[in-house]
Amino acid sequence: MNVVTQLWRHGPEITDTGVRYHFWSPEVHSVSVTVTAADSAERRILELHKDHDGWFSVEDAQGRAGDLYLFKLDDKTDLPDVASRYQPEGVRGPSQVVDSRSFQWRNPHWRSPKMEDLVIYELHLGTFTPEGTFLSAMERLDYLKELGVNAIEIMPVNAFPGARNWGYDTVLPYAPADCYGTPDDFRRLIDAAHGKGLVVILDVVYNHVCGEPNLLEASCAHYFHEEKGNEWGKCLNFDGEHSDPVREYFLQNIIYWMEEFRVDGFRLDAVHAIHDKSSVHILEEITQAVHARSGIVIAEDNSNDASRLRKAVDGGFGMNAMWADDFHHVMKMCLKPEHIAHFKSYEGTVDELVKTLNHGWLYRGQSFPYWGRTRGTECNDLHPSQFVYCISNHDQAGNRPLGERLNHLISPEAYRAASMLFLLSPYTPMLFMGQEWSASSPFVFFSNHGGKFGEGVSIGRCREFKQFGAEWPETVIENMPDPEMEQSFKVSKLNWEELIGPAQETVLLLYKQCFRLRREDPILALRDREHWRVWSENNILFLQYADDKGGSRLLVTCLWSEVLTYADWPLCVPWGKGWSVMMSSEEEGFGGKNGEHFDVSNRRFSFDRPISLLLASEA
Repeated sequence: MNVVTQLWRHGPEITDTGVRYHFWSPEVHSVSVTVTAADSAERRILELHKDHDGWFSVEDAQGRAGDLYLFKLDDKTDLPDVASRYQPEGVRGPSQVVDSRSFQWRNPHWRSPKMEDLVIYELHLGTFTPEGTFLSAMERLDYLKELGVNAIEIMPVNAFPGARNWGYDTVLPYAPADCYGTPDDFRRLIDAAHGKGLVVILDVVYNHVCGEPNLLEASCAHYFHEEKGNEWGKCLNFDGEHSDPVREYFLQNIIYWMEEFRVDGFRLDAVHAIHDKSSVHILEEITQAVHARSGIVIAEDNSNDASRLRKAVDGGFGMNAMWADDFHHVMKMCLKPEHIAHFKSYEGTVDELVKTLNHGWLYRGQSFPYWGRTRGTECNDLHPSQFVYCISNHDQAGNRPLGERLNHLISPEAYRAASMLFLLSPYTPMLFMGQEWSASSPFVFFSNHGGKFGEGVSIGRCREFKQFGAEWPETVIENMPDPEMEQSFKVSKLNWEELIGPAQETVLLLYKQCFRLRREDPILALRDREHWRVWSENNILFLQYADDKGGSRLLVTCLWSEVLTYADWPLCVPWGKGWSVMMSSEEEGFGGKNGEHFDVSNRRFSFDRPISLLLASEA
């Protein structure tokens, strides 16, 4: 089958003879477009011609890039284009015609690395730098390259209401948010990232749109399914009546980001909330479109459904990877137990951690208490790189009342030990901006809707946390930052001046060393399942890598934050010609207290604090 059936083009089309406008809305009778010329105050009003299946079009022979325009439906409603490429005056203002062909790319022959080699850094553009723009983010690319990551995952940049937002309040999926800069500014960031050898993954939202303003629904009710809904409202219409143009709208969107911005791949938000009973699921079509352009697809899916990752010939969608949150949840319960919401379904034991690391996720068909039903499928046939692991991301910090990061909740030694296990596991690691130096800034939920809708967001946020039955004191809920206040956004910005502090420098050094070992050590690079195993003894976790020549690496991790009694036992691995310590999370250079935790001659470990040790044995 074809990846995309080209019916009509959503959005303005610059032709050799002007600009052609397109609009789809079967229920309206007339559509006109009011165009304000880019180089003057001249205004033109053109009537669009209705063709078939609700499609309208007209060509403006005087049209040029830079023109501003608004559609009028049935002589009543003025609307921006739902496929607008740019909204210089915000989502309620006029759309602008953009010519992507005029951009001069400096790195046209960029080729991204394979999924198996990715180390991902998730960032939010508005809080990543003080300025919060595409161009200011460019100034930090050298830092990211030196850190050791090779992919940046950018939280959604599509146009949203107001001047600040996480990005998941989608209003116009094709238009980069004007508060971050122009479309060409975004292209400059991506081009510069490629010049540094960095993959660019864009977070996109195809499961819902913002409730206010809902410009898709104002343009055409058929964008939404009449009968299906999810936690955010109506589902997008991927399989109902008039669904073909809706499917094409989102397929064209994914292709647009790849062909006009050279995005390398995508993180698809909450695909478990996308409903489609078509013979070919929209997610499979999206994956085909991305793969046809040599890109990658990463899904957020809380169902732990391995079919997302299996090839189409095996009954799957063929996606490259999924966020595997079980690892985060088990680690969090090991380090800082909080029996709230979905965390109630995890015990936080070393046994759970071993099972999760051995398989990829913990729940593989067992009953999930939080849901009251089974969750997950078996996944041992999948490559470890297909599971994206984290110990922090925007959700896990931002969906706490006060937005605390993991390093705010546990001891520094526990944070170093957990970080080392996370970074040296065989799975794809993803950092959340600032975690590599134990950033002091929280990451709280923020928005800028204003009016009654904004008030509803603030009230609903408090109500949501109270319903969790959390262990947090009532005073925590009372002191939760109001998401609509600008200060909630400001406190979430990274403080880059912290990097000159000794505490931050030491943690950053640990992260850099782990990335260097992950990249350069030939045995740690053996991440296919037949070259490593995980087990535990006496509440201590062992992760062993081995090559075919007898060489071995042994990661030994103890996460418990209380003082441990002396523990000693024979080393539970084949004894090589000699073991040596390659790295310890308690080295003084990483902010630790050093000490002798491994007795080579007696083959014993002793721990009095959380720690990770990496041992080496050569053939």
